[in-house]
Amino acid sequence: MVKDVVRLSANENPYGPSPKALKAMNDAFSLSCRYPDEHNDVLIDALAKLNGVNRDQILLGDGSGEILKLCAETFTGPKQGTLVVGDPTFEAIINNASANGAEVVKVPLTGTFSHDLPKMMNAAKEGLIYVCNPNNPTASITPKNEVRD
Repeated sequence: MVKDVVRLSANENPYGPSPKALKAMNDAFSLSCRYPDEHNDVLIDALAKLNGVNRDQILLGDGSGEILKLCAETFTGPKQGTLVVGDPTFEAIINNASANGAEVVKVPLTGTFSHDLPKMMNAAKEGLIYVCNPNNPTASITPKNEVRD
């Protein structure tokens, strides 16, 4: 195995977890045999309060891959609808939607590598519009107010 390599494509932290994070992880090991994780409720409540939403609007997952898979399974497919994405973007949800039998519409990014939100909206039918923010692989950021408009 190669060491001392920074894997930018995997969005990894080359420095590893902070000492505080390592201590928190180590302290949590004694609870890892418990199911369901009652600490999720504390985190969900804190996230809901921070974002001004109801707790039932928060879904936790093990990394973005799990959440993207659930989104694709729920909102895309022959009966559910189309997936609209910027192009290029993070591929995981595209693969999940395709495996689910969904039509995938790729809308090219603008000349400044931004999401073309009006074109994405025009391409949308029933289904899901996926805005990767910041976008992977371009690192472009779509401002919150543009997404909300």
